[in-house]
Amino acid sequence: MIDAIITYAIVAIAAGFVLWKLVLPVRVKTFVRYTLAGKKAPCAPVSTEGGCAGGCPGCGLAKAVDKAR
Repeated sequence: MIDAIITYAIVAIAAGFVLWKLVLPVRVKTFVRYTLAGKKAPCAPVSTEGGCAGGCPGCGLAKAVDKAR
């Protein structure tokens, strides 16, 4: 019985890790992270394309800037 509980816990943790890393968009992860911390998210883009125009330093929601080479 205890080995089944441990196995289910390991599978549930692995599924949560896969959802967090691969499936959830950055906007949702930022919202969840700040909600669990009890803080307001620093920036919350409304557009569907996502990303802030300027972006905060270290913010995962900032748009990627195309650099000319």
